[in-house]
Amino acid sequence: MDTRAPTMVYEWLGPQRTLVSIAGREPTSDEDWLGYMDTVRNHVDEDMCVLAISVGALPNRAQQSQLMALPNHHKRRVAVINDSIAIRFIISVFLLAAPQLKLFSPAQLNEAIVFLGHDAADAAVVRACVERLRQRLKTSARAA
Repeated sequence: MDTRAPTMVYEWLGPQRTLVSIAGREPTSDEDWLGYMDTVRNHVDEDMCVLAISVGALPNRAQQSQLMALPNHHKRRVAVINDSIAIRFIISVFLLAAPQLKLFSPAQLNEAIVFLGHDAADAAVVRACVERLRQRLKTSARAA
């Protein structure tokens, strides 16, 4: 039985065509990343969008390469929320290659959801998912 705390949690919201993820402070483990990428690949052909929240860690170079290798990665709307100005600066380098990528601070969750194109009803579902994932990440970290 795996008793390690997850480094990343995520959930696919089918009706909203949105993948929501939260990466913790520690670098994302290969195991967590593989699960995330399986979910992405299962929906890569759909008109999907991504809400990626990080409380510290970013994907490493190998993980970034896997994302960049996905079909139509540059056409997918991606909202990245991070509280670090330095990390947001690093991510801004990708903006030229991915015009559908936009960076937000944690206080801009609602703006990020609107950027992804959600109406009020879908936005409520996405916010509830974010809260579930935050609780799951916190609970797992305390149990470890």
